[in-house]
Amino acid sequence: MQLTNSKCKWYTAFQLALLCLLLAACVDDKIEPQDKPNILLIVLDDFGYNDLAINNSSDSPTPRLDDIAIQGTRFTRHYAQSSCTASRVAMLTGRNPAKAGSHPYLNGIDHELVTLPDALEPLGYTRYLIGKWHAGDSHRESRPEYQGFDHWFGFMNQLYLKGPHAPGNYKRAKPTYLNPWLENEGGDLQQHNGHLTDILTDKALEVIESETKPWFMYLSYYAPHTPIEVSARFSNNYTDDDAGRYQALKKQLDSNIGRIIDKLKSSEKLDNTMLIVVSDNGGTARDWPSNLPFYGAKASFTEGGTRTPLLMSWPERWPTGRTSNQIATIMDLYPTILSALGASGPADLDGVNLFPESQRSQALRWYSHGLYGDRYGVLSPDGNWRLSTWQGVAEQLFHENDFRKLQQENHVDREKNRLRKMRNFMEAWIQSATRVKGMTKTMIGDWAHYEGHAFRRTPLGGTHTIGLVFKSNPEKTKGSDPLQLVHQEGYIDISEHSGSLHILIDGHETSVSIPKGEQCFTLVIQSLMLKNNMVFYRDDNPSRTVVSINGVQSTHTTYFNPDLATTSPKAPLRIFAGEGRWFMPSTQNPFISTRFIGDEEVGGALQSELQASCDLAVR
Repeated sequence: MQLTNSKCKWYTAFQLALLCLLLAACVDDKIEPQDKPNILLIVLDDFGYNDLAINNSSDSPTPRLDDIAIQGTRFTRHYAQSSCTASRVAMLTGRNPAKAGSHPYLNGIDHELVTLPDALEPLGYTRYLIGKWHAGDSHRESRPEYQGFDHWFGFMNQLYLKGPHAPGNYKRAKPTYLNPWLENEGGDLQQHNGHLTDILTDKALEVIESETKPWFMYLSYYAPHTPIEVSARFSNNYTDDDAGRYQALKKQLDSNIGRIIDKLKSSEKLDNTMLIVVSDNGGTARDWPSNLPFYGAKASFTEGGTRTPLLMSWPERWPTGRTSNQIATIMDLYPTILSALGASGPADLDGVNLFPESQRSQALRWYSHGLYGDRYGVLSPDGNWRLSTWQGVAEQLFHENDFRKLQQENHVDREKNRLRKMRNFMEAWIQSATRVKGMTKTMIGDWAHYEGHAFRRTPLGGTHTIGLVFKSNPEKTKGSDPLQLVHQEGYIDISEHSGSLHILIDGHETSVSIPKGEQCFTLVIQSLMLKNNMVFYRDDNPSRTVVSINGVQSTHTTYFNPDLATTSPKAPLRIFAGEGRWFMPSTQNPFISTRFIGDEEVGGALQSELQASCDLAVR
């Protein structure tokens, strides 16, 4: 049932009414409807700590951003994720992105999660996204209009900026700022003349000029992300080399933010506008030393890859002229905004309110996963120790004193006990965070239907693991007709025929034999689906499916299927639990994880968990 203003969020009438009552009941009655602040959340792309001049007294051309820092609160220890999708999901959900299935790929944000714009709806806000989305575009239902936005204008991800595009059909290409292809919530996709940064700013100014209700605007710039393409009116003032062009692009970005500030001032809206500027990750540091004085760059779980500027200004409520060194994260923006409005969000947020300043009690965690294993980083709650790994090897343990020393000192050998504790802590957390919990189970005839958490339950791209248990029915003959055991439209189909399992994943079939004489067996299917909307997708990289029976790998197949799924991920996962030759015991639910799990874990901890149900069923 679609009941929100965006007409797309999936809530029952009761759930929506309860959400509205809870949020409305928490609103501070000191903020009258006519006094509600506008909320402007500006997100910069690949803008490092050193790209903000005031952070290091550098020659970075950011005078308008520096003014915001001087007039509001500047956080010097703010941490984002290390890549754009993960950071945007963390910001929109207030949760560690691994819990939402982003590490770093994302099919879409589960519709059970109340996003920041969702939470602002019952508070009377009109909600806009202008610019880059990149928080899931594997399916129509992952678009911004399904995640709480009333209106949006921009691009799903940078691979679609160049075009040309046929109606309803994206063409993947290298990004561009010049004459980009942009769209909106109505699906109007067309090319626009000019520079992307200017076009997005013009749209934001239109909203500020015309909107009469309190508004929330998520203004998501692409600058200074590569490619470094600048309008002539800015590039002419800088050297014609990589560093000069990069500085010019930042100047163009800063000047456009200045246009926004000037419009708010002239319309007398600035004092009652909640203004937040943040970057999604550290800079690439290829053209200019974006992350100094810290070691590392974008896509790494180092200080340089994750420490980014955060500026917060609201003269009527927040501290002015303040520099804060408290540890802050991009997840904190969600609860901080709601708290400033006198409201509270979901109870299970990982972010915390940044005002008033307080000591953080939880470690910060970063996580990424690929076919060959886990990669992660963790920062101790006091901010003194950072552990970073690469695919489970090359562990680096840093102390705050040498976050900036380019690895001149490494504590791995000297602090083995500390490293072991941090490693064990993270590995246990990863297994829990990436597991899909809380699905709704309904028995319909002989079938168990599992619904909820659609984008993590249904792999439309990226990594995925499903574990199942099937028991034989001695009262049934073997039979010759195929027996369907598992089905989800657009994802998976499993049937048993003459002692073999026929498994269809992502349109590609594989077969495995059921061990002879078994009364009960475990089945684990792992997939890596590479789709053409993924940033790192390459035509020559195959997708993979690995099938294990009773904890032992049986088949490992590769295939090519870059096409995006067209069926809804909402479709239930159906598992046979009736009176057939084989059925799943009622004591067992499917194991689902957004990780591609290694052979050791499949044959160890996961097999033990599944086998326990199998043993119980056999008895």
